[in-house]
Amino acid sequence: MSVLQKSALARALTLACLFLLLLLMIAESLLLAPANTPLAAYAVVIALKTLPLLCFLPGLLRRRSMAGVWLALMLLPYFCLAVLSAFAPGTAGLFGLAESLLIAFCFFSALLFTRWQRAAEVTP
Repeated sequence: MSVLQKSALARALTLACLFLLLLLMIAESLLLAPANTPLAAYAVVIALKTLPLLCFLPGLLRRRSMAGVWLALMLLPYFCLAVLSAFAPGTAGLFGLAESLLIAFCFFSALLFTRWQRAAEVTP
């Protein structure tokens, strides 16, 4: 497998994990919200959770290696919160566990994408 193929595979895995993580965050916000929550509150919470991660999407789509680096750095606080929520009882704990696993996989695939993309840019 060439370095370009490895980079493309890691990029695809990063994008897939990122989309799954965003969907999981939206589902968590909708399912675990208290009853009678206004629609505007849903929108604000979902935007605060997802917009910082969506900022890296254009760079990943353009195969920018620095987008992978910054995404990995941005995932670290999300990982801390997900691990903390994994210890909650019930459904919230399951969401936290799933988020933790997705974030870890996205982190490693983003760093592998960065490594292989930079190697591909150096080799002729």
